[in-house]
Amino acid sequence: MGNAGVERLLVANRGEIARRIFRTARRLGIECVAVYSDADDRAAHVSEADYAVRIGPARALDSYLNIDAILKAAKASGADAVHPGYGFLSENSSFARACATSKLNFIGPPVEAIEKMGSKAAARQLMSDGGVPVIPGYHGEDQTDERLFAEAKSIGFPVLIKPVMGGGGKGMYIVYDENDLGEALKASRGVASSAFGDSRVLLEKYIAQSRHVEVQIFGDKHGNHVHLWERDCSVQRRHQKIIEEAPAPDLGDSLRSKFGRAAVAAAKQVKYENAGTVEFILDVSDGKRDFYFLEMNTRLQVEHPVTEEITGQDLVEWQLRVARGERLPITEQSQIPCRGHAIEARIYAESPEEGFLPQAGTVNRFRFPGDPAHVRVDSGIREGDSVGVFYDPMVAKVIATGDSRAEAMTRLRNALRGSQVLGIKTNCSFVSKILSEDEFVAGTHDTSILEKNMEKLLKSSDQESKPPGALLAAALTRRLVLLEHYKQINGHNAAFKSNPGFALFDAPRTLVRIDGKEVVVEETSEQVFDVREGDDVIGSVVLHSCRSVGSDEFELDVSVKGVRLKWHTVQAGSEIGVYSFEKAGQVFTGDPEEEEEQEHDHEDGTESSIKAPLPGLIKAVMVQVGDLVQKDDVLVNLEAMKMAHSLKSPHAGVVKHLHTAEGEIVTFGKALVSVQK
Repeated sequence: MGNAGVERLLVANRGEIARRIFRTARRLGIECVAVYSDADDRAAHVSEADYAVRIGPARALDSYLNIDAILKAAKASGADAVHPGYGFLSENSSFARACATSKLNFIGPPVEAIEKMGSKAAARQLMSDGGVPVIPGYHGEDQTDERLFAEAKSIGFPVLIKPVMGGGGKGMYIVYDENDLGEALKASRGVASSAFGDSRVLLEKYIAQSRHVEVQIFGDKHGNHVHLWERDCSVQRRHQKIIEEAPAPDLGDSLRSKFGRAAVAAAKQVKYENAGTVEFILDVSDGKRDFYFLEMNTRLQVEHPVTEEITGQDLVEWQLRVARGERLPITEQSQIPCRGHAIEARIYAESPEEGFLPQAGTVNRFRFPGDPAHVRVDSGIREGDSVGVFYDPMVAKVIATGDSRAEAMTRLRNALRGSQVLGIKTNCSFVSKILSEDEFVAGTHDTSILEKNMEKLLKSSDQESKPPGALLAAALTRRLVLLEHYKQINGHNAAFKSNPGFALFDAPRTLVRIDGKEVVVEETSEQVFDVREGDDVIGSVVLHSCRSVGSDEFELDVSVKGVRLKWHTVQAGSEIGVYSFEKAGQVFTGDPEEEEEQEHDHEDGTESSIKAPLPGLIKAVMVQVGDLVQKDDVLVNLEAMKMAHSLKSPHAGVVKHLHTAEGEIVTFGKALVSVQK
């Protein structure tokens, strides 16, 4: 590609990373081209680009993973360069080669580097040859059971089985005993064959107590290689990172230097160009501090913002300059700064309390508090956008910085606790609890932190009751919204005064529904309101002042049980958010609310409907009307947000009705199959 220019850049990706790349490209005077599927025709990255080209239907395989469609989009838009972002085609050597063939400047490493690092076995051998420490294991071509059993015994249990061409934790199995090795090999090979088209596996010594430390590297076409310090990504669920930070805590200068030197050695070994990440496993069992090469990611990482924050460098700008044939902006390792601390939380549309079930819906509210100088939010969505079912459920990255780790941690925790998100559930509260775990606060945690604390984290999240004050705020807010609408209908346009006389609007009592309960908000005396459920008074509120600050949004100054409180409340759709110093933000379901259809599971022959737990695509219907089924038989396979969900029968019985068919896109709560006892 030589010194090819980058004048019009197509980003072969979507959402947050596309918007992130556009920001830098636009600052450098580069025109931006977006690509989009049918599911993304109204997405933020599409509206922010200079040009946008449709590349296919919603399914990623037919759009964002369609190399031919993306190349045609580049030609149609006149793009001269392609940035793959992360995920999708970012580490696909065939895509990089196709871009080169089409005379498009691929913003990434050479094809050869992608291919070498794409095979875990080849990467291990290459790193070992270059003097980079590699974890004990076997990555040979002899894939017979006899050889693998012998190698596992030689390594010593427990061992970790990995697909040679794998990624994202797919097909990985930990084997603690020789008797379980055969079944685990069979399972890993099956996943490897179906997911990666290659059934080969490798074996590694499993390090039970470890940390995940990775180093950001960069290389240019002139032979310069540097690292931009390291990141700790040890907080993971099912091998997916949740919290990342830079620099890594509790390393010390000596070990930090060793990590950096090993990463640069790895980059030089493959003659690396552009941005990459060398991932290591740090063995911390029994006081050890040994580290080993894990893999090299030949792309920009999701967590690159924490590196940008501590170095003051724009990594996308570095990528674009290297792709133009320029030298690295900083070629001397000693000149690369490392100031303060940065921590990033990945925010997912999911419900931790419901088994981390992905969520979908319209985002009516999406705000995170904090000084923009210290709290950065990278997101692919805006208020009013929809979160669909076809792609990864990550909706934002919240990055907090500080002069110290403690300062950054406090800012991130406050941003998550004060997050205002309505329309979808997120993991904000769950992640904020991780940030308060003693191990994490001390910086001594390892990759087992969630496994060890999951029950406690979910229990505290699930059993955390909404405080009475917040319930009062939700009920009062619903009343205020109704009165505001009443005024508008009757031609009253005056804003609420500091001492609103609600009696003027002839609504001393207001019946509302909050979290499925009918409650009455009643003005018992001037500016004093009781909230009743039946004959019981849930609580009383003295309203000192009320200020309307937006559509169905209020700032309230109240007293509850003699304590003066400030409430910021908002109603969006059927949800009411209450934000105050009393506790982290609380979300209530309010009017309008439909009664949930009651399902009966009795011995009286009534039907039970199996409903969609989230919007998604029906991949398969496993039964027909009249079939006899047993309890826990799979009835329907639903695909949503890159995850498969098997929906099972709640009891034995007969299939009476089918309400869906293969290929249908269903909404949340839709009845799919009815089973009669």
